[in-house]
Amino acid sequence: MITEIQSFAILDAAAEPAVPEMLKSLNPDVVCLFHEPVADDFASVAPYLVRVDSEVSAWLKTRKTPWGILISSASELIALRDHLRHLLKAYIPGQLEPVLIRYYDPRLIWGLLDSLDARALHDFLGPIIEVVTTAQGQYRSASFEAKRRPFQKTAYIQQGPLHLNQFQYDLMLKSSRQVMLQRVAARIRHQLLENDSDEMSRPGQLVYTLSVDDPVTEATDIQNSAVDPECLAEELVEALAPMGITDTRSLTGLAELFVKRRVLGVEDMPVAWHRHLSDTKNPGSYRAETLLNKELGYIPA
Repeated sequence: MITEIQSFAILDAAAEPAVPEMLKSLNPDVVCLFHEPVADDFASVAPYLVRVDSEVSAWLKTRKTPWGILISSASELIALRDHLRHLLKAYIPGQLEPVLIRYYDPRLIWGLLDSLDARALHDFLGPIIEVVTTAQGQYRSASFEAKRRPFQKTAYIQQGPLHLNQFQYDLMLKSSRQVMLQRVAARIRHQLLENDSDEMSRPGQLVYTLSVDDPVTEATDIQNSAVDPECLAEELVEALAPMGITDTRSLTGLAELFVKRRVLGVEDMPVAWHRHLSDTKNPGSYRAETLLNKELGYIPA
């Protein structure tokens, strides 16, 4: 029975694509938070609980992505995994079925923890003693000792998926929203320029343009599209978040797909896309990546 406090990392392969490769090369003590057996497609976007040793710690310091969070606990690896698995699902406003909640996203965890009352926080943390994040070069840690003190001798309760009210859900998303919107808007802006370039470089399109319209006017119309990248980014994030699609890689990838296919509004989304993305039986990042693979043949970085 392990009684000493140890450091663990919850690594998000959906946010840091190098996680599976690192696990193979460094071979740390690790378990997947998804229930076994984990299909290869799921494994590439799954969260992993890793015991942090010197090699893992050194690797984490080289990462620039929101790779996950650090936690400390006196529990054994498997017992801690079982508790963390219990936290993976939550009911959110507007959804009848629980969705995957990526609480291990360093941009979400603090908003979520801050939204919980003392008892709910105690039950959520369970055997976790401290939470640490280092995302975007900003270090933050908390043990919530004062809030948990009244429950020191009280066992934490596992009651199934969390039920987040609108206030809690909004608070959880608030901290990451602005950064997310900026990244999605940047991807939209880049893809709009790519679309313009593709249009102007097609020989067939150029001949048609020369025979019908003034090419200078045509080019100006393409470049000065009515699409507002910031507005489209906000529309996409707002529509996809309730479906459990909240990670940067999925959102920027889907933004690229939408613009590349000239789907310039959520209301114009093909029915098949919406059906696939809203199927909450599978993790949001998995749904996004499978759609991207099907439509583009690759997953945008």
